[in-house]
Amino acid sequence: MPVSSSPIRGGLNPAERYLIHLVSCAFSGATARDLPDSCTWRSIFDLACQNSIPGLLYSSIKHVSSIPDDVASAWAASANMTMLRAVQFEAERAVVCESLARAGFGYVVIKGPVVAGAYDAMEQRSMADNDILYGIIEADPSSGEYRVAGMTERDRRCTIERSQVTVQKIMGELGYTVVEQLPDACDIHFAKPPFLSFELHHALMEIDSPFYSYYANPWRRARKTDGTPGDVSGEFHFSLEDHYVYLVTHAAKHFRRSGAGIRILADVIAYRRAYTHELDMEYVHRELAVLGLLDFERELWSLACAVVADGPFDEDAERALHYMIACGTYGTEDEQFRLRLLRKSDEAKSGNMLFSEIRRFFSPEEACPRSLRPFAQRGLLRPLFPFARIAMFLSKAIAHPHEQLRKIRYLLFGQGER
Repeated sequence: MPVSSSPIRGGLNPAERYLIHLVSCAFSGATARDLPDSCTWRSIFDLACQNSIPGLLYSSIKHVSSIPDDVASAWAASANMTMLRAVQFEAERAVVCESLARAGFGYVVIKGPVVAGAYDAMEQRSMADNDILYGIIEADPSSGEYRVAGMTERDRRCTIERSQVTVQKIMGELGYTVVEQLPDACDIHFAKPPFLSFELHHALMEIDSPFYSYYANPWRRARKTDGTPGDVSGEFHFSLEDHYVYLVTHAAKHFRRSGAGIRILADVIAYRRAYTHELDMEYVHRELAVLGLLDFERELWSLACAVVADGPFDEDAERALHYMIACGTYGTEDEQFRLRLLRKSDEAKSGNMLFSEIRRFFSPEEACPRSLRPFAQRGLLRPLFPFARIAMFLSKAIAHPHEQLRKIRYLLFGQGER
């Protein structure tokens, strides 16, 4: 499993095992058994929220008689909110996409909205944001494939930079503000109250990603959805197979950076079930082999099938599921730190890792928590960044001493155990 390097030992606890039972019931339609005496409904609901699956599990729990009224009401409200957000996102996405097309951009809706379409009901798949690939594009005269407009790499880089300026103007006119635009990021994150959030991508992977070369031309696999083939504005799409390959690749990116929760298993189950007869798995496996992710996907699918069957789980599967549930939807800061140290094992052998991490800790360019970005982005506050970083570390040490001590142990002694 991709979590084989996890320091976690042991299997599933009763609450995690029951959570997986509810996931199984959500996909199989089976009636959920009653809650074990060793668990509380509040703990199950909290685990579901941490993994962004309360809407998926609502059909599994709403007929269980032992659930307290307050938890049942909170669960129903969460599922309804997921559905309402999905409806509003869909309406707003149409507005954003129309504005992009009107400005001459080609666009592809990616990630969450595509995966959500594979679920049976809108409340089953939550989305924190919507992701859209955009660009001023052209057909490559030598291959016929689409690419960012420009004769040379430098020209295409200039096209991207101009496009980013235009996109910020478009989104600003729609009431959005920039939340995040890091120099090496592959997207710009926009937000509009109360909850609308869009990530507009000029690329599908960051340049330092091991998967970047495969997605270096993000438009290579795009196809025009409607209109004439020579039209390079408006809606484009990827094939079902290429969306699935990207789903798996994006999951691998999360596992590599900070871990990932069990929602990815639900996504894999929903997508492969919805498109069982359409997916060309021979093509999928061939592309995943190019990415070096064939074994990763097979292990994810094997684990997903075991979850749908509600077990039994061998020791490796139990440890993997325990790890994923603990990570939550997008992983944890603690796990991100540990995985980064593992990737720097060569530096550790040469004795440079400690210095490297200390330098990174105090560098606003390399490691800047969102709450400290004013110190990194404003000239007058920038000299205060190291002091703000220390203050944040100390406040976390007071609130969560074990987590901070664990980071120090990873840094000084290696992987260790949890």
